[in-house]
Amino acid sequence: EGLAADPETIRDNFSSAYLVAAAGRMVRDVALLRDRAAHVEQQLATLAIETEVSFASPAQFNAFSNEITNEIARLAAKYNRQDAPASRRFRLVLAAHPTVTKSQEQAAKEAAQHEIKRRKKKT
Repeated sequence: EGLAADPETIRDNFSSAYLVAAAGRMVRDVALLRDRAAHVEQQLATLAIETEVSFASPAQFNAFSNEITNEIARLAAKYNRQDAPASRRFRLVLAAHPTVTKSQEQAAKEAAQHEIKRRKKKT
């Protein structure tokens, strides 16, 4: 698994495993294409958009996910020209994950507290 995993082999595209595999594929592909472009003294056309969004509830996150999926499908259908002789294919990866908001120390403290609670439940 991890960065070497193939996203096509992971069924749940809402899982963190799929996200990591897709990100890994993107890193591998862009590195390869960037190297190939450099060898022929060309620039590699890419696009990166990054933003943060706060959701009040899981339902809002779900609604946002559905809406952005539909909008991307609409735009992809509008601009897709794979039948054009000089068309260039691009892979679009849209990812959403929680933002890192805690320090390593805070996360370790929470994990230790969780472990204490878990052990107490077992006894």
